[in-house]
Amino acid sequence: MDEDPLGVAEALVSRDRKHPGMLWVDLETTGLDPAKDTILEIACFFTDDRLQRIGSPFEAVVRPRVIDVASFDRAVWKMHSKSGLLDDVLGSGRSPGEVKSRFWKWYNLSCEQVPELQKSLGRKPIAGSSVHFDVSFLRPFLDEFSWDRQFSHHMIDATCLKELTRRWKPQMELDEKRDTHRAMADLEDSLSLLRAHRRLWA
Repeated sequence: MDEDPLGVAEALVSRDRKHPGMLWVDLETTGLDPAKDTILEIACFFTDDRLQRIGSPFEAVVRPRVIDVASFDRAVWKMHSKSGLLDDVLGSGRSPGEVKSRFWKWYNLSCEQVPELQKSLGRKPIAGSSVHFDVSFLRPFLDEFSWDRQFSHHMIDATCLKELTRRWKPQMELDEKRDTHRAMADLEDSLSLLRAHRRLWA
């Protein structure tokens, strides 16, 4: 459960803030190469510049058009089996086309409910942990043209700040991620990590 959620009504108060909302993303995939591997799970939510969550989140389990579990790297197979994701993919995963449609429907509804998200067309940064990895999969999955119209190329990477803090403020204790290897839980941990850095650096 988010420790300080922000509802849509409260978010409207800050719609004239200079900075647009951030789209937070986390994925689970069949591997590390976007050219040959595929997305299995997506989690997303928005926050404002104070790292307060805005509106409802988006979650989806994706069943690829072709999935050969036997071809998985052993470490990947073990990880997704232990987390329960593989069972969810095979049992209730949705097609890539359906997930894509559901994502944009969720995104458009979020923008309708929170006008500052709509006003920041093309300026919303992407946030997460090692978020360049997630974007390398998600941008082509959701259509590169549509993605580029809505989101900035700027990224806010909680992992980067964590690495800098280890070097520059080694006395600072940061909670370790749970590494559940489920997209929403990992994304919530990334948000908690960035909030810790905000308290440290703000």
